Amino acid sequence: MAVTKAENSASRRLFIRVNVLVAVVLAVFALVGVNLIGQLKNARFDLTGGMSGHRVSERTKNILKQSGKDRVVRITTVYASDDPETSRKEFFPRVQDLSEELQAWCKSQGIPFESSHIISGDDQAKLRDRVQEKFGSAAREYNEVVTLAQDVWKDVKESLTAARQQVIALAAGDSWVGGFPALANIASILQKDIKNTDDTNQEVENLVRGQGIPRYSEANEKIKSLNDDLKQHIEQIQGWSRETDKLAKVLADPNADFVKTTRTRLKEMADKVAELKNIAGDPRTTDVPADPKPLLQNFAKASIQFGEFLTAESTRVNAFLNEHPALRQHPRWQIKTGMFVVDLSNVLNSAAESVGTNGRALRGYLQQNVPLDQLQNLVRQTRQIGVETGEMLQQWNTTLTAVLDEGAGIDEPSKAFLAHAGGDLFTKALERVDAVATKIGTLPELKLDEIATRMQQDNIIVVERGDDVRVVTFDEAWLYADPSGRMSARDEDGPPLRVFDGDSAIANAMLGMVTSKATATVVLVTFEEEVPPQMRQFQRPATGPMPLESIRAMREQLQRMQFKVETWNLAEENAREKKPKVEEGQSVVYVFLPPPPPTPMFMMRQQQQQQKQFTPQDAEVAREILADGGRGIFLANWDPQPPARFGPPAEYGWGAILRDDWGINVDTNRRVVRGEVERRTPGRYAINVVQWWYMQLSSFTQQPIGSPLRARRMLMKDVCPVVRGEQVPAGVKISPVLEVPEGTTDIWAEKDIERIFAALQ
Repeated sequence: MAVTKAENSASRRLFIRVNVLVAVVLAVFALVGVNLIGQLKNARFDLTGGMSGHRVSERTKNILKQSGKDRVVRITTVYASDDPETSRKEFFPRVQDLSEELQAWCKSQGIPFESSHIISGDDQAKLRDRVQEKFGSAAREYNEVVTLAQDVWKDVKESLTAARQQVIALAAGDSWVGGFPALANIASILQKDIKNTDDTNQEVENLVRGQGIPRYSEANEKIKSLNDDLKQHIEQIQGWSRETDKLAKVLADPNADFVKTTRTRLKEMADKVAELKNIAGDPRTTDVPADPKPLLQNFAKASIQFGEFLTAESTRVNAFLNEHPALRQHPRWQIKTGMFVVDLSNVLNSAAESVGTNGRALRGYLQQNVPLDQLQNLVRQTRQIGVETGEMLQQWNTTLTAVLDEGAGIDEPSKAFLAHAGGDLFTKALERVDAVATKIGTLPELKLDEIATRMQQDNIIVVERGDDVRVVTFDEAWLYADPSGRMSARDEDGPPLRVFDGDSAIANAMLGMVTSKATATVVLVTFEEEVPPQMRQFQRPATGPMPLESIRAMREQLQRMQFKVETWNLAEENAREKKPKVEEGQSVVYVFLPPPPPTPMFMMRQQQQQQKQFTPQDAEVAREILADGGRGIFLANWDPQPPARFGPPAEYGWGAILRDDWGINVDTNRRVVRGEVERRTPGRYAINVVQWWYMQLSSFTQQPIGSPLRARRMLMKDVCPVVRGEQVPAGVKISPVLEVPEGTTDIWAEKDIERIFAALQ
């Protein structure tokens, strides 16, 4: 039922483009809300004939009137499918009927209107050409970007191909740079980019110059993606080339500080290794001094000093590596030790740590009272340490000397390639790629892609008004009878049942042409608390019987009707402060979804973490909104509650406000049931299984909300009774929308459902 309080004429003002705002929103519910919201509890509606059939609704008439008489409204249908699920024979007649009704009504109003129905490929090609022309200069700008990108790719591909050939030649020859593994990787990247350029070029060509309307925005996304990859890869190649070129110049200069110092330090290192070995003695003999302490003291001192020398050298080399990271990619810099490949600098780092640690450990050992035989054994160990240290540092010496010697003789082709690749080899290509990106950034908005994609589908309705165009798809004109997908809405083994909603779909398309402003704002008021991740296996989210996710189809339909849909979740922290803001002057309707009932006490004790509960204080939101002149729609249904150990069953969350302020009783604990008269036994009734699941209840009134649904055979379930209270507050007028006709004896509201359900099972 609809409920209003006495109000002045200003608050009853008709809303632009539609009838009364509440009627519009509830008409949406009639088209999808009554259908879809009911299905949240597995309701099923038989909408044979459609909600609007082929008749023209008042909403569509109002939108057509707003379109004016200065522009022709044109509807072109392309219903040519032979697929059983979308066949022209099955679905086109209703579209044709609606088209004729629109034609006749527009003619009676003097509104210029044209309609045509095409099938042939030639006619479809003419339609595509006509639609494309509507985007004129904007489409030409997009086409210019495509042409520019393809021209740029041609030059870039030539640069990449030439660079790759040079890289391959260097890798195959005896060049210095050819030994770097990175060069082979560069050749692979260049090959991939060349192929990607060819593939993307063909894809873009197909998108904008193939069959159908050009999809410029999609083409631009591919252009941007390829150009981003090209730019990233080229900059990586440039960066590596510059770093390697910088390294080559240092290694090729015998007077460079790193080269001169390194050669000097390598000689000093060899001398210090020899000194350690000389102190320790020949490892091939077992003879040791009678007093080993002086030898061990000298070895410890020399080791500590050598460790400090190696640490300083390691610091110097690592600083050079940080400044010239290309050296780490030198083919000799990665060495194999046993089963592992390690960085050459690790050899020096390990030697520095080992030598210094051994020296300090030996000095500490000598400060203790150690027996002579153990000291003599230490002498033999120092001899082995000297050998191992020499072998470790010999690998460092040999390898680094080879790196320096090769660097001194770097070939000219390597120098030339590194200088060119790190310099101006790709400069022009990058500049042109950036120019394309800049051009794309300045393009105007173009909705041609969406239209092009829609026009590729089967069974479409093209709506044109002047230079504006919209495409109504088959799924929009023919809604699934069960959009929730939870029921098998089919005729035996046939395709899914559909409901014709062409009038609303065409009206939505035309509304977008008439104005870009939102029709109104719909605020969905809910109470949904998420469960912490660690508790989800123990607790379910606190939601009512109609979670937001379950009414997605309704939200999408509202948005197609150009309503702005907002959500207000009262379970969030500081929810009152998060009330959605509405544009000044825009109408708003609050849709109050049924909140979750209170959790029974015995269940709350079983939970490890208590969830928020919907309280009367939360419900006060509705009273405040309605008291301030707001308009609301309260959704409710029969919702079986878990058994409570004490007290009466939980009341519908918004029930107290509706009862006390508006004189309406909503009893969600009772289910409306339709019986079947026992003809042989008057006064007795049976429960028909079909009637149980799909109850026929369609006694809609002439009230503005119910009027569009009159004479429609509606099948539904899980309906709860909503009745006038004994006391109706002054100033409140109650108008039934859907009612049980006077004198009906086969419909009643039952509370003991379990007994009936058990019998049906």
